Amino acid sequence: MLISFSVSNFKSISEKQTLSFEASSLKGDDKKENMFNAEYKSKSNKMKQIDLLKSVVFYGANASGKSNFLDAFQFFISNIKYSFGRGFSFPNEEDTVGFTIRRSVIPTTFRLLEEFETRTTTFEVVFLNDEHIKYKYILEIDLNKKIIVKETAFYSPKGQETLLFERGLKNIDLKSLLISKEAEEAIITSLKENENSLLVSILEKFGIKKSLPISRFSNFFSFVKNHRSFYPSDLFENKDYKNFVIDLLQKSVDKNICDIVNDEKNKKQRGHFFYRHSIYIVRKNCEGNKKFFSIMEESDGTRKIFEFSRFLYHLINKKDKTIIVFDKFDNYLHPALMEFLLKFI
Repeated sequence: MLISFSVSNFKSISEKQTLSFEASSLKGDDKKENMFNAEYKSKSNKMKQIDLLKSVVFYGANASGKSNFLDAFQFFISNIKYSFGRGFSFPNEEDTVGFTIRRSVIPTTFRLLEEFETRTTTFEVVFLNDEHIKYKYILEIDLNKKIIVKETAFYSPKGQETLLFERGLKNIDLKSLLISKEAEEAIITSLKENENSLLVSILEKFGIKKSLPISRFSNFFSFVKNHRSFYPSDLFENKDYKNFVIDLLQKSVDKNICDIVNDEKNKKQRGHFFYRHSIYIVRKNCEGNKKFFSIMEESDGTRKIFEFSRFLYHLINKKDKTIIVFDKFDNYLHPALMEFLLKFI
């Protein structure tokens, strides 16, 4: 469960900015609908309650940094998820923004004050794991030199915040992991061989249980920005999921929609995803005959609902603990459709 995320010196963000999911003094129905109680271990080793928000909305003027904050979050999460094997990703403007999350954010320092161009960029996340233990992970990088400067992790197994591990440019502290000398040496050797990989990713490779909640925390996030070129193939393999999407489109777009099909002759596939040109929405016309419409013929709003459906399905069926991050949620959507979709979240 996410408690907070902070970032400093990233794009238009200079000093530290924090997004907190801790609830303020909400009252009445708002408190009931958008809040839940979580428990964590306090200093006395007793369970303490914290009120967390189910959803948070950013709003503000254009160019005020909303998307840049979400970019920072996406850049941070994606590098935890993919750092081992390919190294920490420092894409530049020459890189093509591709399908995967890994290459969709071009990171820069805050460039309107020269002092920030030589400062490091810092990310910090605080969360609770399934065992009600609070974790804090801090990552410091140099975007100009393209190096990882520092990684620090804390956890509170008995309520007291304790150093879990620390990795700097010249030092590595793994004492709190309580691993053998041989394992520690192997981890340090692997880090030297993969110096642009995160320590937390290397620890996961070695199966160090104490640090696993940090590396696996990144798996709970999905980032939704623009229309995808590809859609998940399980739409045509999972009948419940397909029926959910059809029902959602009927209620929000057009009651005459009766099916979604894939063009088997011309389908193009990338892994577990189908290219959007091969997907058709089926409607019944006035005479009751079926007519096929390419997803590309549909309105922007319909395509956006179609894209959201996958995340909504997983949320409603609680098949995972996905935290969905929407950028410009209201784009292409009528306010009534926005209200309809928000009821699912």
